Amino acid sequence: MKNMKFIRYVCIAILLFLTNDVLAQCLKSVYIADEDIKSEITDAEAVRYLQQRLGLTEAFELREQEGGDATDGLGFTHKRYSLWFNGIKVEYADIRIHFRNNRLISANGEYINHVYADMSTSISLEDALLSAQAFMVKMMNNDTTDDYKFQKSVYRLPELVLCNNRMSPEDTLLHLCYKVDLLAEKQMLHEVFYIDANTGAVVNHIPLILHADGTAETRYSGNRTISTTYNGSNYVLRDSTRGGGIETFDAQHVANMFGAVTVAVDFSDNDNHWTASEYHNANKDDGALDAHWGAMMTYDYFKNKHGRDSYDGLGSKMRNYVHFNTNLDNAYWYPALNAMFYGDGNIKFDILTALDVIGHEIAHGVCQYSANLVYRGESGAINESLSDIWGACVENYAAPEKQTWLIGEEMVLSGTALRDMSNPKSCEHPDTYAGVHWINPSSQYDNGGVHINSGVMNHWFYLLSEGGSGTNDNGWNYTVAGITMDKAASIVYRAETVYMTQNTDFTNAREYTIAAASDLYGNSSQEVQSVKDAWYAVGVWADLYVRDGDTDDGTVPSNVQYMWNSPDIWTEDAN
Repeated sequence: MKNMKFIRYVCIAILLFLTNDVLAQCLKSVYIADEDIKSEITDAEAVRYLQQRLGLTEAFELREQEGGDATDGLGFTHKRYSLWFNGIKVEYADIRIHFRNNRLISANGEYINHVYADMSTSISLEDALLSAQAFMVKMMNNDTTDDYKFQKSVYRLPELVLCNNRMSPEDTLLHLCYKVDLLAEKQMLHEVFYIDANTGAVVNHIPLILHADGTAETRYSGNRTISTTYNGSNYVLRDSTRGGGIETFDAQHVANMFGAVTVAVDFSDNDNHWTASEYHNANKDDGALDAHWGAMMTYDYFKNKHGRDSYDGLGSKMRNYVHFNTNLDNAYWYPALNAMFYGDGNIKFDILTALDVIGHEIAHGVCQYSANLVYRGESGAINESLSDIWGACVENYAAPEKQTWLIGEEMVLSGTALRDMSNPKSCEHPDTYAGVHWINPSSQYDNGGVHINSGVMNHWFYLLSEGGSGTNDNGWNYTVAGITMDKAASIVYRAETVYMTQNTDFTNAREYTIAAASDLYGNSSQEVQSVKDAWYAVGVWADLYVRDGDTDDGTVPSNVQYMWNSPDIWTEDAN
């Protein structure tokens, strides 16, 4: 974008008059690049500079996030900050600051610089929990609350935060909310609820159980070398050679995750030769061998290709729980336990321990400890796409003979694959932003289409890696020069771990992947141009302007000619 500077309202009332802009309190997106910083700003001066630059009064405070300080192989140091107003955290306000040689290079993220909210509470935490529980019952079309259990200490303690109303887009005010977790074990729901501290209304809810209707490929990966441990009598699926270890357990078909962890037992073998005659049985125990090997390969991929030690970069133990629930057509990454859970399959799939599925699920852990993308709408679709990208990369790394660009091709019981990154439309997913098969990100279906709209970034990554030409759903002709999967993956990894924030949308993703490519290969490189061309190919251009329902996303420069693509989608006319 012009002057390498990007400031865009994430949401703002439709009428762009000053009065409405003042009253609207939605997060703003900011990207300040090197050339926008007019003087030498040191590490110690950066926070004060940003507070002034962003118009933050003394009521606001930028607090460095725990574990948010890291230095990469290019010599950049990155720090992450959350935004607080009068001692209350502004949810999803997330600022990343980037330094080199103790000098501020750039900053990006989401913020707000005025708050008009009732800071008092009219309801108790107990009332907020009841409100969340009633909402969850409605989600399941259930008239009883017997199976619902609030977990006070499993994942996080309740807290007061300031949050926008994601349930009602026309409401642009911030609300003081109780942020609480609610777990429904039997229904496999674990949600974070934001309950208005004055009205008791649910203003937002986010799922914590992240899943993909994945694949069961590892039953078909042939003979593989796995790392095990001898416990004095048998060999078990515990690898102590990678980070904090990789462990694979039998969940014994227990139907809730906390219970499964409690009762899980080791798979064991007496001679360390885990043969098909022993494990290719009606219980599908050979799926556990593939889960173990797949986690090993996923660890190796991230460590060898990106220097990342386990999902969190800190070498934490990786745990697989196989045979979770009964006849479950799903697999999960569960952040409350930092573990993977795999069903045995039923109608749609064979056992869900395929290599690309394992890479996909562990990649949700990588996202949790880096960008931490909100699992709803566009950010949720990017979250899912990143997991598909890493699943494909892991598969290409460990088993290049497989069909890299198909997701779940070996596990589906009917059809070709779950998703196709080279041709998303073949699986009824979009290959163009807001094009055919696109789901409204504000809808309740699939959390705003997270497993569907992911096709856009999936196809972008395919084109960036392999190249291609054609015409997208907007009628735009494109040609993309492929730069190889390794280079494309390096760009995505840097964008995800350095630049992306919780609310990153597709336009942000474009900006951040361009920034990452510039860091790695230079502003004038073919890699940067291919990143831009690939985004153009999937309908995400420099000045994408989206109007959804009663909110606007983006600002329209007056000196640019725009094309009208639909009532809600406008883009800069490249011609």
